[in-house]
Amino acid sequence: MSLKKAFLSLFSVVFLTTHGFGQLNTETKSGIKYLAKTPAKIAADSKLIILLHGVGSNEQDLFSLSGKLGSNNVVVSARAPLTLSENSFAWYHLDFKTGEPVINYAEEQSSEKLLAQFIDALAAKYKIPASKVFLIGFSQGSIMSYQMALHYPAKIKGIGVLSGRVLEETKEQYKNAKGVEKVNIFIAHGQNDQVLPIKHAAEARKFLDAHHLVAEYHEYQMKHEICAKELDDVVSWLSKH
Repeated sequence: MSLKKAFLSLFSVVFLTTHGFGQLNTETKSGIKYLAKTPAKIAADSKLIILLHGVGSNEQDLFSLSGKLGSNNVVVSARAPLTLSENSFAWYHLDFKTGEPVINYAEEQSSEKLLAQFIDALAAKYKIPASKVFLIGFSQGSIMSYQMALHYPAKIKGIGVLSGRVLEETKEQYKNAKGVEKVNIFIAHGQNDQVLPIKHAAEARKFLDAHHLVAEYHEYQMKHEICAKELDDVVSWLSKH
């Protein structure tokens, strides 16, 4: 789902202030295309923030938020590897024949591996350690963030889960997971979300608590979208870590 209309004015500000806006890059090893906002100088406290869009969207969508995520940080918005149509991409396909979303798990795992390579390459390029790498995903992108925390926790410091859910297909894997407990988690969801209802956030919170994984949790009066207050809370969470 696109956020462009909701953030048209913010998008305009970012257009004027972002270094190299609109220049699409490709990370050679992973093949993932991306947009990047970089500070004039990367400092010791600079973070690498990687944005992961939802199904049917593209790298331009969440990149419109980059100007709000700290002028000192490197902000990268990645394009998912699977093409659905022109300017429309996904991290994996979904099947709704049963009435419930069934994921193509092989595609999801493949996207995880590509993201792991992507993170390594960007961290090396910008000389930013894993202790300062954050994933912030929306919808399907937030599901991928959960998956990366589960399977590649050593590569990241924290994940921002915006309007997402924990995959049923991998819940059992949390029992024996190593390192995920060190990943900081931010959960945010709209109370009026009709795409991924608020129950998914509440269930995720309960599930993580049961596995002794602490998450900062927020709900907002909104639908399947991102609001200004939520973005402020994301920035506040990032500053704590």
